[in-house]
Amino acid sequence: MSFSTHTFQTNPHGSHLGFAFHEDMNEGQKIYFLAKFNEGAKEPKMIAESIFGAIVDSFEHSYSSDPYDRFEEALKAANNEAKKLQAYFSGTPDILVAFFDFHTLYLSQCGASEAYLLRGENMSQITEIPENSGDLFVNILNGKVIVEDSII
Repeated sequence: MSFSTHTFQTNPHGSHLGFAFHEDMNEGQKIYFLAKFNEGAKEPKMIAESIFGAIVDSFEHSYSSDPYDRFEEALKAANNEAKKLQAYFSGTPDILVAFFDFHTLYLSQCGASEAYLLRGENMSQITEIPENSGDLFVNILNGKVIVEDSII
């Protein structure tokens, strides 16, 4: 299975509000992070790097062997990091975090971010915009993916 991330954003003001990161973990495991911050966010690159760093650090230091549990722990670490940086935010950012463990996808999002599964000739929205809460990431979607699938 191959993985790729593509983000497209038009930003006429020239400020950098969108970020895409990925990290190869163990064999067959990858983490993707896509974020878009609102105008007025202070140091959005630092926020994105800090939240993504908390996710990667959590995965690297997790004692759990269960991928779902590891992803849940990583999201809790991301939520804790986001709370520390709350003063830098301007509204809720749009963030999508995806963890692939061989043929299983684990996904969470905040804000108005959306993800779609393309399978054959069918396209399905696989995320729901969560209700506001004190945390950025409050839900986890997981399911099987096949080599021919595309996640956008």
